[in-house]
Amino acid sequence: MKLLVIYNPAAGLKRRDELQIIIKYLTENNFDYEVHKTQVDFGPDEILASSEHKVDVIIVAGGDGTVSQSINAVHKYGWACPILLLPLGTTNEISQNLGQNTSNLISQLEKLKTMNTISLDYGLVNNSKTFTYALTFGNFTEVTYKTPQKMKNWLGYRAYILYGFLTFRKIKKYRVHINSDEASLGGNYVFGAVSNSSSMGNIFHYNDDKISLTDGLFEVLLISKPNSVKELRLILTGMMQNDYSNEMFTTFKSRDLIIKTKQDIDWNIDGEYGGSYKKLEIENKRQSIQLII
Repeated sequence: MKLLVIYNPAAGLKRRDELQIIIKYLTENNFDYEVHKTQVDFGPDEILASSEHKVDVIIVAGGDGTVSQSINAVHKYGWACPILLLPLGTTNEISQNLGQNTSNLISQLEKLKTMNTISLDYGLVNNSKTFTYALTFGNFTEVTYKTPQKMKNWLGYRAYILYGFLTFRKIKKYRVHINSDEASLGGNYVFGAVSNSSSMGNIFHYNDDKISLTDGLFEVLLISKPNSVKELRLILTGMMQNDYSNEMFTTFKSRDLIIKTKQDIDWNIDGEYGGSYKKLEIENKRQSIQLII
């Protein structure tokens, strides 16, 4: 079995022996492998673009950003082999969704011996960029991609909350219109998310029994702009209790969506800045990525 390892040395609380553990295991178990370390100007896209499609498994060792970029490159260049995740980041949303042990590299590597896989959905935006677990806009969104990496490494989830309080000055509103087979609506919203995940940034959570990662449907969540203290309290209560049933929240499931705004707004893709757009066409690529579990 031939393996291609994508390793991000800057992910999470970097341990000095992470790469050594991976190499030692693969060597002792007689795997044929090559290792590529990501750099600022040489990420998963460049690695997969320059590699031949002659490997049986891609191992991605890093955080959600590394995983998201790797899946985007797999889609872009037409790779068909399964992916094994070695979660090394501060949040590891994707691995948590799969119930994987995020603290034991060996237990993850052992899965190479059984090769059990699951075919997951992912999203395609404007027929170019992909997202694996969440596409978001609005308040609370910038916190994930503007939080300094050193703060993420030091404080983990608390960094998002702390940085949010330090930088949050006022609630912004966004005029958005959404069309899909399931809904057509518009309004002023302070936050919006299209996701395939039971959680987003450890801030928003769904009940696991209501979420499927393989059904070809996204969960859509919109928070209306509050016009009174009462409405603001409803939003905060809903967020604290993970209950989005009150009048300030709009939720529905959808396979494909078109989202339009009058002005460019910033979008977040899997916890990283994803660009600024007035129109997004979002397609669910059902069960189109194989992960080893």
